Amino acid sequence: MISKIVTPRARLEQARRTARRAAAANDPRRWNIAAKLLKRAIVSVANHRVMHDQL
Repeated sequence: MISKIVTPRARLEQARRTARRAAAANDPRRWNIAAKLLKRAIVSVANHRVMHDQL
């Protein structure tokens, strides 16, 4: 499966790549994966911000 990526920036990049691939292939299953990745990226960016604001 997909190896765990820790930094929000990297997650965002991965999500963007997957979304591009899904658009190119026009594959509904890939769209699902891309959507999940994007959601996770957004959440991780938000968490990252919160974490740094508290420090």
